[in-house]
Amino acid sequence: MVALWYVAIALLTELVASQSIGPCTGGILLGSFQRPSHLVSGDVYAKDQRTLCITGFSYDGSAPDAFFWAGTNGAPSDNGQIIPYATADSSRFSSRKLGAHLEQDITLRLPDGLKARQIRWLSVWCRSFAANFGHLIINVDLSGLPDSSALAAPAAPQTRNAYVIGAITNGPHSLRTGRIILLDERTVRIEDLVYDGQGPAAQWTVGKGRPSPNGIKLVDENGQSAVVREYNVETVELTIPDPAVTFRDVDYISLYCFPFQADFGSIVIPDAVKQPGLLAPALTPAVIGRNCETLSPSVFNVAWHIDPSTSRIVFTLTGAVDRGTYLSFGLSGSNRRSTMDNADVVVAWIDQQTGVVFAVDYTLVDRSQVLSINNTNTNTNTTQNS
Repeated sequence: MVALWYVAIALLTELVASQSIGPCTGGILLGSFQRPSHLVSGDVYAKDQRTLCITGFSYDGSAPDAFFWAGTNGAPSDNGQIIPYATADSSRFSSRKLGAHLEQDITLRLPDGLKARQIRWLSVWCRSFAANFGHLIINVDLSGLPDSSALAAPAAPQTRNAYVIGAITNGPHSLRTGRIILLDERTVRIEDLVYDGQGPAAQWTVGKGRPSPNGIKLVDENGQSAVVREYNVETVELTIPDPAVTFRDVDYISLYCFPFQADFGSIVIPDAVKQPGLLAPALTPAVIGRNCETLSPSVFNVAWHIDPSTSRIVFTLTGAVDRGTYLSFGLSGSNRRSTMDNADVVVAWIDQQTGVVFAVDYTLVDRSQVLSINNTNTNTNTTQNS
């Protein structure tokens, strides 16, 4: 029996202006990222006890769960915490996972209770794989830094308007939010999100009528529509991926649990903001079918997107495999249900003798031992293991 949850909604409509954090300048040089991977680079400065700056920050954005991560003892490890950040043109600090950056200036805002003088290391850290993509050990005495200094003056307001439509309170799994703001006709910002992450396969959706499995899944800044993780007073920005659909075309925003067809919390899109021309055109490009799912935590992730130039679906497998083991992912042999019969499957492995990486396309034609599977794709791609 599925429990039905009813969520109290605070409704209001408010006009707000978007402003920028501005550039990050000045401070004490702490050093540069060491032992980098995924193209991580940048110089780190301490501006005050709450603010760090990174100049020329770069990262390829390819990891599934990477954040700015800091700890107060030892070396980079799971024993750290997420550090909110903002680019020069951001309107507020966010704890969202890192996307791609190329030589950008980044401002880090330390959480309440954490001072710069307490930090022993700063890392670009992937939680899914417990991987350090580059770090800085802080050996500089920062006890003389002021507790806080004013951030650079915000840039002039942008020409677009944004509308506060309300908040979600008292939801299951500790769900609650601060302001929910429509930034433009396809982008929503959810401030101060709290959610324990324990709901199975819950995702943010929009749709017509009441929340249902037919809703459109929203994507994050990286174009991913992943299951919603745990949030602790964090801010996220989400986008309707279909460029043909805007908030004028839908009636709600919902955190929807697909396995139990349950609305964990939703808010109605007011008719007042559906007037033509009231919401500005989206400033973010449309994302066509980019998704990422964790199939086995810390072991296996799969991502896919539609290449608009070829109309092909491109899959990427990311995982931690030893020699003699493999990763496998494929499309069901049925359009109606999940089945391995007649499935189109890619199997990837590292050859134990040569160290060469193989990715081979198979069609599964029966339920016999693996040796009886016929390889129907003669194009086998191999690359040297690096």
